[in-house]
Amino acid sequence: DSYPNIYEDNGKWQHHDYQAEVSDLHLAEFFFPEDIAYGTPGNEVSFTLAAYNNQLKVSTAKDAVAYSNLFVVDKAMNTYHITIKRGNTSVFTYNFDDQRKYTAHVDVNSEEMERCIQELRTKKRNIYSLGVIENKFELSMANLYVHEDFMFFIFDLKNKSYIDYDIEFVKCFQRDQKKSKNAIQQETTIEPIYQKDFDTKIKGKSRNRLILGFDKFTIPDDKVFEIEIYERNGGRHIKLAVLNEYILSAEPLYKPQP
Repeated sequence: DSYPNIYEDNGKWQHHDYQAEVSDLHLAEFFFPEDIAYGTPGNEVSFTLAAYNNQLKVSTAKDAVAYSNLFVVDKAMNTYHITIKRGNTSVFTYNFDDQRKYTAHVDVNSEEMERCIQELRTKKRNIYSLGVIENKFELSMANLYVHEDFMFFIFDLKNKSYIDYDIEFVKCFQRDQKKSKNAIQQETTIEPIYQKDFDTKIKGKSRNRLILGFDKFTIPDDKVFEIEIYERNGGRHIKLAVLNEYILSAEPLYKPQP
């Protein structure tokens, strides 16, 4: 076939027309029956798209045109034409198939994510072998769970001194596990998509728990997942490396049904 990108419909595929209102105050999310193969906005300056499985996120520029359109093709080769209007809508999510039980990406502010967090709060610590204590401050991993496309890392923080610990920032990386004396450290930032139960001030002789949610991932055996916590106006910086064997041992957040 000299034209592999040309297909004939033969009545197998469906076309759908929809309307939606978007705002520059928030992301609009569109969920489709099938995973997305292709998507493009009519005005690329006004609207930016990001696709994840069957979810399409639309960002609207502050000076976006009043009307435009989106064109989407799913992996079943069905097409969608969405007329979009810029306004002050309070609608954030459009679901074009209510029959699909599983949406590929759960919004971090959704009820489903909140149920995950509530379930995490019922869990007792089950990891006791991974932690570090420096300058009377302890960082240890308490739990690691997986749920569909998400992983949840739970860290316990303990301030063993009487001096309050003010957190400047928390960062996570994938880094080389070992490096030679003259080798350049290779690292990739891993951004959490959800952060909960976290107070940036840990008072003296107190503790706190940090829950970080990520899109699920694994790492090569010669790499480590590393979390770093930096103290504001202080020197008690601390980091903890997590080997891939811990990640592969993540437990299901919900017990499997028999």
